[in-house]
Amino acid sequence: MADHLSRENDHRPNITTTFNAPVSGNIALHNKHVSQGFTTTSGRADDEISVLVRAIVEALPALGLPEEHAAAVRSNTDVIEGELARREQDSNIVKTMMSRTVEIITGATGSTLGLVLTGYAKELMRNAGLPID
Repeated sequence: MADHLSRENDHRPNITTTFNAPVSGNIALHNKHVSQGFTTTSGRADDEISVLVRAIVEALPALGLPEEHAAAVRSNTDVIEGELARREQDSNIVKTMMSRTVEIITGATGSTLGLVLTGYAKELMRNAGLPID
């Protein structure tokens, strides 16, 4: 019997399972008759957008924008944060204000930080189903 089980185990694929986040629920390991699926997320989109908006505001002094552009960015980000705080958000407002913010940062500075922030904003908005250019 031991020889049979040993031969059977030799034909199984070698699978390594690593969890880099909290795990709960049932997990079937080394089971030939179980199919499992999972979904990963990095958080709620509106939470991530809020973090990005705060990062943009904090980065304003380093971006070297003219004061009128910096004021427009602050105004846009205030609108975004206000909309995200609402129970029923208007995604068009968030998309429009983020698009304007990205446009200002892109057009007014050539800094690496500006490129990183605008690139992340575009990626985050696309992942949230609100692509901006």
